[in-house]
Amino acid sequence: MLLGAFSHEYFPKISNTGDMLVFGASTGGHEHDRADYEIFLWPIGSPMGNTARLSFHTGNDNWPDIYLINHP
Repeated sequence: MLLGAFSHEYFPKISNTGDMLVFGASTGGHEHDRADYEIFLWPIGSPMGNTARLSFHTGNDNWPDIYLINHP
């Protein structure tokens, strides 16, 4: 899904509303407990260029989740 450095993508989770996908991606590691994963959010069905990076630190971010509230 992502192009460039963050090409190892794991832990996908679809939002409760079904229109967003959150996932972890790393620049080279595959080890789920030690790799430096960052969290990304993608509006399903939109171009991949619309993916937003949500985390920016060197810790291990994995197993993301997302819950959206539908507003009237």
